[in-house]
Formats: sequence, C-alpha cells, structure tokens
Amino acid sequence: MRTFFTCVFFLASALISDAQTVRQDVRLRVSHPDGLYEKGDTVRVWADVSAVPVDSLFLNVYRYCTWEPVTTTALSLKVGENLLFEKAFNESAQYVFEVTDGSDPREFKKGGDGNSFLGVVISPQDFLPGFGMPADFDRFWNREIRKMRRHRMKPSLTNLSEGGEYTTYHVEIGCSGPAPVRAYVAYPAGAQKGSLPIIINFHAAGNPGSASKASAAVKAARNIPGGALAMDINAHGMADDQQPHYYDSLAAGPLKDYAKREPDGKLADYHFKWMMLRAIRALDYMCRNPLWDGRRVIVMGTSQGGYQSAFLAGMDERVTAAVLTVPAGLDQGAPLQGRPASWPATMKLYPESTCRNIPYIDPAAFLRRTKAEIWCEIGLYDYTCPAANLFGTLNTVNSPKVIVTSQRPHSSYFTTDKEQAKKSREEFFRHLSEK
Repeated sequence: MRTFFTCVFFLASALISDAQTVRQDVRLRVSHPDGLYEKGDTVRVWADVSAVPVDSLFLNVYRYCTWEPVTTTALSLKVGENLLFEKAFNESAQYVFEVTDGSDPREFKKGGDGNSFLGVVISPQDFLPGFGMPADFDRFWNREIRKMRRHRMKPSLTNLSEGGEYTTYHVEIGCSGPAPVRAYVAYPAGAQKGSLPIIINFHAAGNPGSASKASAAVKAARNIPGGALAMDINAHGMADDQQPHYYDSLAAGPLKDYAKREPDGKLADYHFKWMMLRAIRALDYMCRNPLWDGRRVIVMGTSQGGYQSAFLAGMDERVTAAVLTVPAGLDQGAPLQGRPASWPATMKLYPESTCRNIPYIDPAAFLRRTKAEIWCEIGLYDYTCPAANLFGTLNTVNSPKVIVTSQRPHSSYFTTDKEQAKKSREEFFRHLSEK
C-alpha cells in the first residue's frame, strides 16, 4: 500500500499530527497518522480531552461523505486519552468520525465549537471512478477547440506596471462562448527570452468577487525559485477591478446557481464547458510568450481551480505538472460506484443528462492520459470533494504523483496540517524548478 504513494522524487506520508477540530476540549486522533488503512487493519480512534465537557457528547460514524450516521454512541469522557472506536474493516471505504454535542454536523464550515471530526480511508488504491471516457471524446473536444480557435485572440493589455521586481499587466483575450479570458500576467523584470516556466493559477468557486489580481499573479510566479511567467485567471471571464456592486449583481443574476445548471444538449451551453475552453485559450496565449522556456507548464488551483487544472492536465499535452488542492469536479459519476458525487454533483438533480454529458468534462474519465506530474491534497472529511472520489481519479493516473492527506474539511483548516501540506507543496515546486 505505501508504495502506491511513492513518487520518483519524494514520499508524501504521515503528514497528520492530529485531527482537525473545532472543539478545543476534545481532539481526535487516529492510529495511522496519515489516515490510510489496508483491508483487515484495525482502525482506532482516540479522543484526547483537556477538560471534561459539561454537555452530553455522542460519537457519530459516517460511511463515505453522507450526513446519515451508520452508528451513534453516547460518550462518557474523562480527562486524558479515551479510546472511542476500534474495528477492523474488510472493505474499501471512507469513514468520518464526529464527536458532537448535537450541533449541526455542518457547523465546521462556520467555525462552530460543538463538533470534532476525523476521517479515514481503507484501501484507497481500490477505488475507481464512476465514468469512463466516451468513445467520441476526442472528436467532441477537437471540434470545440477548433471552433474556439477560429475566434481571434486580439489580446488587449492594460494596467501595465513596470519598474519593480515583477512586471504585471492585465489582459483580455477573445474566446468562444459568452465571455473572453480576463486575467493578470506577471513575470520577473528583466527575464530573458526562453527562460521561464509557465504557471497558470485558476480560481475557486464562491463569491464572484474573486476576480483576478496582479498580486495573485505575482504570488503564483513566486512559487518557482527565480520566478515564472504566471497568469491569475478568473473562472468566469468577468471584468476585473470592478466595484463590489458589479460582482453582487453577477452573483444575483448571470452567475446565480451556475453550478446547479443542467449539463444538457451535449454541453451546448454548459457553464463549465465555456470555463474549460477559456482555460485552453489562456494556455494558448501564454505559450506564445517568448519568455516561456518551451518545456514547463504548471497549472494550479484549489477546489474549482483544481477542477480546471485537472481538466487541462488530462486534456492538453503541453501541461507538465498540476498542483491540485482539494480539487472539485473529479469523479462526478461516483454515485455509479455507490458514493456521493463531487461538486458540482449534478447527478443528484439531473442523473440522465449527467451520465450522458458530464464524462466529457469530468477529469476522472480522461486524466489517465496525462503525462503531467501531479501533486494533490486530499481532505479526509471533505464533504464537497470526497477523498474516495479523489483517490479513485488518481488511481487511474500513470504519471508520477504526490498525494497528501490532511484532516480537513473543504474550505478551511483548524490545526497544523495546513503548514505540513504547504511544505510538501513547496518541495514539489522546488522539484519542478530543477527540471
């Protein structure tokens, strides 16, 4: 099992020091520090208690990322170490353990203090994605990309900033679909022709006000020692540098519930199809820059940004590395394997059109083709992008990969895993800088 996580450059293992928790008096701990087990291993979960809780507490055990517990047990805790759970599993599965005072189990998203969580995965190498690649996958995307490339780029550059350590500018690039590519680009001042790798940073979902920024492009460029030719691209092609009311109007109007829209009509007007075509267009543009070294293309992002990055890594052979932090969109067909789907999880609303059309845009169906090196952080109680789905996707990848498991939900950390994952990611970037 442990060799499954070994890559040609380093091993990502045992990164968890303790469980993420929002309760300060009860901290959960698991017998395998990385949260990963083989069939037949005994899973042991402890609660380290600093003060006897005044409220009544229960242990809920969830199979996969559902909110329906398979068991609920009343707890009587003492100060110090308390063994809460001990069982050997003979199945491939994901389990989440929750100590709760009865608060809404989703409170960890709000930083509530009533619950503590911990996740484990048994035999992660056994998971497979729900969707396979459609027979006409290449024909579909070749047609879409040809149509997109018939549109002239006509890049429009504004907000040029020179004279500092980094040169930055804003660019708008023509593209098919309802919106152009809009992004900031940054590169080290005085960079020589053919000297820089490309880094494209893709945005997560959330408030549409997460527009692209010059500072974010510079931050992306700094991931590589000596700098990179970096782009920070907003996901929706919306205007950047606008007042808040502009983004509020998008959230209430054109972008309202965009993730819940039906993937119908062979993705004819599906929001995520246009998003991915803009990602390809952005890469087309960056590869024309004479500063590019002609070899290295790195894509990176969290959640929806990880979705876009994984799509490009599986779709475009120019991509040489992908840095995926709790990536969304992977294994949307997980319900076909008996698991909850990853965001945007359209299977719950539109099972027929999802099964028919989403495999064209679900990286789990085609990421097996990538030659890019992959770094991926997986949250062991991430209900938005469940760990089992990410393992199922990565199990199909034949290129070198680093998998980091963290005791975290989707949107935040509460203890030390953040720094540990950050160190692993930095080591991966150092490796890429030496290639």
